[in-house]
Amino acid sequence: MLTDIAAAIASQLRLRPQQVQGALKLLDENNSIPFIAHHRREQTGGLAEEALLRILECREKLGELESRKDAVLRSIREQGKLTPELEEAVGNAGQLRVVEDIYLAFRPARNTAAALAIDRGLEPLADLILEGRPGGALEDWAANFIRHEREVHTTEDALSGAGHIVAERFSANGRIRQKARDLVWSQGILRCTRGPIPESQVKEFRDYYTFSEPVKNLPAHRVLAVNRGERRKALKVALELPPDLLLGYCRELVIPPGHPWAALLERCLRDALDRLVLPAISREVRRELSERAEDHAVDVFANNVRGILMTPPVRGLRVLAVDPGFRTGCKVAALDAQGQLLGETIVYPHEPQCRWDEAKTALVELVQKHSIDVVAIGNGTGCHETEKLVAEIIAAHNLTITYTFVSEAGITTYAASTLGHEEFPNLDPALRATVSVGRRLQDPLSEFVRVDPRVIGVGLYQHDSDQRRLKQRLDAVVQSCVNRIGVDVNTAHVALLENVAGFNSTLARQLIAYREQVGPFKSREDLRKVPGLDEHVFCQCAGFLKVAGSAQPLDATRIHPDHYGLAEELVRLFGCSAADLTRPEGLPALRPKLEGLSLEKMAQRLGVGIPTLSHVLYCLEHPQADPRDQNPPPIFKREMIRLEDLRPGMWLKGAVRNVVDFGAFVDIGVKEDGLVHISQFSTRYIKNPMDYLHVGQTVDVRILSVDKDRRRIALSMIPQEQAGAGKPAPPAAGPGPTEPPASAGPAPAEPPAPPPSQGTPAPSRDAP
Repeated sequence: MLTDIAAAIASQLRLRPQQVQGALKLLDENNSIPFIAHHRREQTGGLAEEALLRILECREKLGELESRKDAVLRSIREQGKLTPELEEAVGNAGQLRVVEDIYLAFRPARNTAAALAIDRGLEPLADLILEGRPGGALEDWAANFIRHEREVHTTEDALSGAGHIVAERFSANGRIRQKARDLVWSQGILRCTRGPIPESQVKEFRDYYTFSEPVKNLPAHRVLAVNRGERRKALKVALELPPDLLLGYCRELVIPPGHPWAALLERCLRDALDRLVLPAISREVRRELSERAEDHAVDVFANNVRGILMTPPVRGLRVLAVDPGFRTGCKVAALDAQGQLLGETIVYPHEPQCRWDEAKTALVELVQKHSIDVVAIGNGTGCHETEKLVAEIIAAHNLTITYTFVSEAGITTYAASTLGHEEFPNLDPALRATVSVGRRLQDPLSEFVRVDPRVIGVGLYQHDSDQRRLKQRLDAVVQSCVNRIGVDVNTAHVALLENVAGFNSTLARQLIAYREQVGPFKSREDLRKVPGLDEHVFCQCAGFLKVAGSAQPLDATRIHPDHYGLAEELVRLFGCSAADLTRPEGLPALRPKLEGLSLEKMAQRLGVGIPTLSHVLYCLEHPQADPRDQNPPPIFKREMIRLEDLRPGMWLKGAVRNVVDFGAFVDIGVKEDGLVHISQFSTRYIKNPMDYLHVGQTVDVRILSVDKDRRRIALSMIPQEQAGAGKPAPPAAGPGPTEPPASAGPAPAEPPAPPPSQGTPAPSRDAP
């Protein structure tokens, strides 16, 4: 059975059956996806975490399909209508809709016009009409079925009831339904009209009142926008086909040439298509469109969350965290390089207090007293007004500090949570939030794992997606990032530990309790002493929990204890010592010796697979490597710019805040994020923006246009000479008169959809 499932999944995902079978075996043994992806590569042929997640999803869907097949066969068998041919057809069905098409003819009767006609004894007349039995006029045959006690008073009543039965049989014809399905997908048009809600209540949907687009061309974000408008009753939505197109294709399927009552059968066929088939297929197609769009929205959100979590930490700097506010003031906290609180205050520079000079004095005192290196400004309400305050003190006092923006997404939830209270029991929730702002700059991953990733707000209509699947996917992304980077077992908090492979919240708290009671862990072997951490859990987590200062230097790397023997043999083979692993530069003699070396021959010599050998060699060469350091750091500023300062043609440096189907939102240091449409990414064709940009990436962008009334900024990453304007390319680096520095400022909670095909704006984004 495992082989059959593996073959089916492999075919669907275009993988080798051996890879899928190895993955399923490991998953059935309760191994975690990070553990399999990093430390059991041979068994899966090197499958990455994303592929393993897809395998799990496919197995779940195949399980649902098999369960439905069993239910359908059981129902047909109970009716005494199951034949070997029918059983084979159901068994061979590869999609749920095929199973449902087969079952349609055997579904128990409901309260339909056809079912009522059958109760009135008109089914034999329907059989006669379908057979085209010769002899006599149809009205004469129908007269034989007049039964006043059954409310069949005339031949018209009899023929009408028989016609409903014929129409329902036509609608259950699998070939007709498949033809309708094919035509809707290939030639169907999704059309929107105005709904019953007054326009004043749903003005953001007015551009969809006359919208239409071929089904085959509908992008995910537009499907979600239309669905939202329909849910709010701002739009009426329908799928349409060209008139009589489907009728022309289906006529020959059910009406034999020369049939004596072909005209009646055609009327029944038209009724079946208009009343039964097309509405059902339209619902099915729209459901599939929505599922695809939601799946895509989940993928977009997951990719963007990964980009945020993999933002490089800012190490070794003292931070002044500022949580902006108007009426309640700006909360300020000074943190040392390890994130420990040094001092705090509240200043009131904005309305209604307007104590601007007093706030400047207080900030300067904190900066000088605690030797602050950088100011982290939360990107909530009042952030750009607070930016002006910080920029003024830098300029007025010639301070050497810089500032940057930090996302506040979900920060108040964390501050009021049980976890926040446990970590800072003596702090006010507002001050907890401020401390978290600073720590999000110092170590984004460590802080963002404390909140539900759904509140980070870098998705595409994420609130319209299946929340259960969204949470599962985002949780998997968080776990992937945590395990890819690794966790210091002696400093990690519970939110980090519970995302380590094999761990849960209970075990994470047990480890922390043991650490507090016994003291720091001195080796990975000490993990076995934690209550509840059995051999299976140790195997899952050991390669991801690092122990700095252990007598075994490999304990501080991402090498699993299962591969210590291999690592030590490689160290000896290359003439190094284990102590070399503790050096920041790693094994300096390793790289030259690897040049020109055949991994295949070495793997054969050592009796290991190439994936494992490659992983161990990389960890030996870069024992202290942090994957986040490959990504660009945050953008730091010393002065601010305004929307009014922007001019077309200016080049700025910006931070990607959100990536969606139609482009990317880039923070260039003003209050509004600019949009780089996908057509402005490059002169070459870009199919998927996520393949080109990721959240947190630093990019050079050119101002295309500024709409000051609507406060919209259009950006481009294409040099003007490549765009045909003959202007110079972007500057190499550094601010200048035409290229002011930009901040990593606020990201939209959810971007507005791009305009529909007519070029008009689409519904606005969700509120933060």
